[in-house]
Amino acid sequence: MKGQLKIKSEIQDLSLPLAAKSVAVHVALAAVALLSSRVRLLSVLTPLGVLLAAAVPSAYSLTCGIGAFLGYLFFPVGDTPFRYIAALFAVVSIRLLLTGLKKFSDSAPFCGVITVVAVTMCNTVTVIGDGDNALILLCEGVLTGGLTYFTSRTFSIDFRKRVGLTGEELACSVITIDLLLLSLLPIAVGGFSIGRVLVAALILAAARFGSAPGGAVSGAAVGFAVALGSSDARLVCLYSVAGLISGLFSSGGRIMTVLGFVVPAFISLGIFGIGTALVGFIVEIIIGIAIFLMLPKSFCVFLAAFFSPPTRLESLEGMRKSLVMRLRLASGALGDVSGTIEEVSDKLSRINIPEPSEIFKLCEADACRGCSFRVSCWETELPDTLRALGALSSRIRNGGGTLNECAPAFSKKCLRVERLEESLVRNYTDYLARLSAEERISAIRGAVSDQFDGISDMLLDLSIEFDRSRRYDLDTAQNIVTALREIDLLTTDCSCSVDKFGRMTVEAKLHNVEGTRLNRKKILEQLEASCERRFVPPTLRQVEDIVYLTVSEKPQFTPDVGVCQLPESRSGICGDSYTYFGDGTGRFFLLLSDGMGTGGRAAVDGAMTTGLLERLIKAGFGFDCSLKIVNSALLYKSSEESLSTADIACIDLHTGETSLYKAGAAPTFVRRAGRVGKAESHSLPIGILREIGFDRSSITLKKDDIVVIMSDGAITSGTDWICKEIEQYADGGAQELSERIAEGALRRCDKAHIDDITVMVAILNG
Repeated sequence: MKGQLKIKSEIQDLSLPLAAKSVAVHVALAAVALLSSRVRLLSVLTPLGVLLAAAVPSAYSLTCGIGAFLGYLFFPVGDTPFRYIAALFAVVSIRLLLTGLKKFSDSAPFCGVITVVAVTMCNTVTVIGDGDNALILLCEGVLTGGLTYFTSRTFSIDFRKRVGLTGEELACSVITIDLLLLSLLPIAVGGFSIGRVLVAALILAAARFGSAPGGAVSGAAVGFAVALGSSDARLVCLYSVAGLISGLFSSGGRIMTVLGFVVPAFISLGIFGIGTALVGFIVEIIIGIAIFLMLPKSFCVFLAAFFSPPTRLESLEGMRKSLVMRLRLASGALGDVSGTIEEVSDKLSRINIPEPSEIFKLCEADACRGCSFRVSCWETELPDTLRALGALSSRIRNGGGTLNECAPAFSKKCLRVERLEESLVRNYTDYLARLSAEERISAIRGAVSDQFDGISDMLLDLSIEFDRSRRYDLDTAQNIVTALREIDLLTTDCSCSVDKFGRMTVEAKLHNVEGTRLNRKKILEQLEASCERRFVPPTLRQVEDIVYLTVSEKPQFTPDVGVCQLPESRSGICGDSYTYFGDGTGRFFLLLSDGMGTGGRAAVDGAMTTGLLERLIKAGFGFDCSLKIVNSALLYKSSEESLSTADIACIDLHTGETSLYKAGAAPTFVRRAGRVGKAESHSLPIGILREIGFDRSSITLKKDDIVVIMSDGAITSGTDWICKEIEQYADGGAQELSERIAEGALRRCDKAHIDDITVMVAILNG
């Protein structure tokens, strides 16, 4: 029994703060309703008490009704408070009767309709016999209903779960705040209106943190509300223009926002004037500016969350499917273009280049016309004639000759030997020139065709990547937005994508309020807690007041990479080129290329190969299409022979799965579980033939396993000693092992045939 009492007591203690908060909210709303009942609109109307009782959630309707009733009864403004009391009773009664239908009774359209009906009916009863005020009182019902709709929309927004507002929500919220500030307009301290002071501060805050849209919306809404309360329509223009201009200057910080507000405001005052209250109005604006400039940073973060647009978490599924379809159509079209080029090229070559027999016919028509032996030579003894001309053609191709040297028997019978020789030399030389030109054109056509094929494959790879590799997790993205909001970071765009391996990448745009110092550790903790995953430290890039955040899931392994390069000593330039990099998705690449020979030309070919492959792989293209592009570039970059090897090790740092791609490269050595194996290449280097491909192999590595790739200069004295060196290696880092192998290869090589030596080592650390 005592235990039960103790538990009850603890529950009651826990509920006390909640009860106190609830009582405070009810008291505050009753006080606001009381003050609102005394606010004049257009100098003669006081419907705000009814409006508030109709717009608040139904749980607070009775509270606001009581507050407004006390205001209308004991602190009346005007001559006819009883029609508002009647309308108030009607509105509160209807809402209490519909308490069971909370979703319906709290909807903004319903609240607006019952307000229009209640106020209009009570006004109709009041104005019987007084036709002069009938139109004004009818308009009052419509105006009150419209303002009730906007205010009810504001109360329906869950500000605890939302970051940022749509344009409509922002307008409704600002109108509601303005109506509440109207209750402070009559309250003055030292002759200055508290309401107008706060109005100036509100417009500046909206402009600073909502930019031009926020400033324009708040300025127009404030001007409208203040004009209603003061019957001065000029204030609509003043506040609207000042709000818009200050919003346009808001990117320059608080001072520029203030200047953007002050200049148009004072110009408007000079044009329109505010009568005898001009000096007081200027002082109120200055006080409002001072309040805005002294706002603490924590409150600025809250205002930025309020006025900024909502975070965009739209699904990209439809866009992704459309993009995949377009990429595949483009890939197919380019593939068709490549096939068409090859087909047309083949037909053109047959049309443009005559057969050798056609050349002999030209010689017959040119040299043998009118000869009495023409029929005998070209019909009866045609085989002998063709053999003789064929032999002379071979001599012409190899440098020249005569028919007497090639076919003495035929030259003795021919009556026009010199003329026939001259015709054959001329026609056959022309044939060889056209053949050489066609071969060059065919090579160019082949290069163009290869380029189209490569681009087609690249687009196909991209379509496959988009189609299969990523999905977007909107729920987790919303959790990230909420988690970042807890540390005062506002997210305007957030994308949470998961690749085909289940690895998450988060990209977001953060609104850096007032240059807040970003704490990477806190951001990482919030992301890991909201996503329940481990991430690498986030990457942050700032452009003006927007920070771009990118973070990817933390892999299981980290690579320790070491490289040792010993160039051939006579030139001092190494023909080997290497690089290593991560692609941001957990894959790590070792890339090595050995240019043909040594020195400058080899260095150019190797650097071109590694440079192009690195860029294409980083861009997300597959290995095969990247190889095709690089091969085409090397084939046709110059008239001289140009070739290089390609050696790629792709390590998945999440799983340890390692893929090896080799084109004419030296063996790759892999130590796994203490034992060393090697992967060799039987494919040709890049830049020799149009059709080329990678030799591939794969293996799954674990912690402390080693991958070693090297140029052929390191294996001139065999590979057995390299296997033993890697297998026995126990302590130290990757750099030390790469140096030991490279220096060992240099000691063992034939000093008369030294080649460039490059050794790359990667050790997987947990």
